[in-house]
Amino acid sequence: IFSVFPDPAGHLWLSAGREDLFVYAAGQITKAAWDVHGIKAELVDRQGNVWFGKKAGLSRLSRGNLESFGPSSGFDYTIEIHALAEDRHGDIWAGAGNGVLYRFHDGKFNACQADDQWGGQAIWSLLPDEDGTVWVGTFRGGLLRFKDGRFVRYTTESGLHDNIICQ
Repeated sequence: IFSVFPDPAGHLWLSAGREDLFVYAAGQITKAAWDVHGIKAELVDRQGNVWFGKKAGLSRLSRGNLESFGPSSGFDYTIEIHALAEDRHGDIWAGAGNGVLYRFHDGKFNACQADDQWGGQAIWSLLPDEDGTVWVGTFRGGLLRFKDGRFVRYTTESGLHDNIICQ
């Protein structure tokens, strides 16, 4: 099992085996009807949509329809997505393996990336805060604070014990 996320209906969405999609419901685990592979992260948003960060891109399951995002929505579908989160406004945040932080707002993605020496480090975790800050855990790039369009990085040089922030 690589990732697990519950939905309001009491199901658990699972990435298992070869990072394929499974659903736990009524005491049974079954392979999902949708063909989704390479799942690295999952999120069920407040509207009940299920988001899948994958080895190659991002998909959303909404009302039984699976949509994969690409360049027409401002998203690079060739990158790995390791982290997903929803903020207090309902915006979806996605952290990519190349260090890009995506925000999905009003049907479009906006991408941003720290422009320092660690800017390309993979994003492994996300935590939106109540004040509008998004905390970003990276692989070997420490912890990022993203607020008002600006990144501030905290590393071992700032007092962290390690520069790998997984969760």
